[in-house]
Amino acid sequence: MAERRVIWFGKHVYKTMKDANEKALLVMGAYGAGVCKQLAPVDTGLLKSSITYATALELGRPTQEGRVTAKDKHMISQPSEHYRLKIGTAVDYAPHVEYGTKAHFPPVKSLVGWAKRVLGNPRLAFVVARAISKKGTKRQSFLRLGVLSHRKELGQIYSKAMKGLLK
Repeated sequence: MAERRVIWFGKHVYKTMKDANEKALLVMGAYGAGVCKQLAPVDTGLLKSSITYATALELGRPTQEGRVTAKDKHMISQPSEHYRLKIGTAVDYAPHVEYGTKAHFPPVKSLVGWAKRVLGNPRLAFVVARAISKKGTKRQSFLRLGVLSHRKELGQIYSKAMKGLLK
């Protein structure tokens, strides 16, 4: 009887898929960050120029919502790999621009430069601070809007990268 051999390509397939996934996330990150930069409000340009992206392979356990059934226990107990793509900025005032603020009295000193550039008079910083203390600031969702409004394109980038594996 002839000997039969089984050739296992599992490690190669896994590495190929992992590499394609990482490449897709990098392309998605560059695209998404570019869209967010286009939507970012510009005063000094710091916020816009600071928008970037990062990918990470996070090892951990998958999370599931809802009740755990007996068949789910095995899956939940197994460590897995999660790829993450984060688009954002490290500028400290970015969340205040993205989400807006409630009424509060900001430091007048921080508004002097803005009042001089935009209103032409640094003394108006106090007036602006008083208006913020009554109304807060309006949100300008440049990050969320940038990603959410381009979900289809981001999905197509990912699909194209994964379909390239089937050739």
